Amino acid sequence: MKMNLYNSIESEKRIKISLYRILGIQTWVSFSITNCIGTKVVFGIKLDLDNKEKFMANAVMRAQSYAVDIEHYIRNVLDCERFGFLGIANSDFIRRNPLAAILATCGYIYARVNNTDKKLIEQFVNETEFYWEMSLDELLSFDTSSKTVGLATVELEYDNGEKALQDLINKFSEICALAE
Repeated sequence: MKMNLYNSIESEKRIKISLYRILGIQTWVSFSITNCIGTKVVFGIKLDLDNKEKFMANAVMRAQSYAVDIEHYIRNVLDCERFGFLGIANSDFIRRNPLAAILATCGYIYARVNNTDKKLIEQFVNETEFYWEMSLDELLSFDTSSKTVGLATVELEYDNGEKALQDLINKFSEICALAE
């Protein structure tokens, strides 16, 4: 981690701490300290993040992007705006609770399709439920097919969490197409 220190002196009598994240890749921290005679010294520190921190920041952005994709499918099926259907059609909700959002949408579709399509929905839910029980961030944290979570080792049927999520979204899009 590299650190560059910049300072300037200003006169003000308060302490201010700020944290800025720029594109999830660089972090700037600035803070000021006022001494006993009222002189304020402002420091700015630029932190260059290492690869793991960049990967985690990137994972957050990827999780949100996938949640937005799922939100669009849900909004199309339910014919609603963002935050519609009791707040379920919302990428922030979906990112934390994909199972609830997917099951609610599948339930809506299930009530409107024929018996053959109902079986497809049942099969989809049974095959993918394990993955939707994780938040999108948790699923994307799998950089290989297995990961130790607490005391248990969790195994995916995919090379990593991102490939799993991409396939699950493709399957979900096929289920959503049944509503058309």
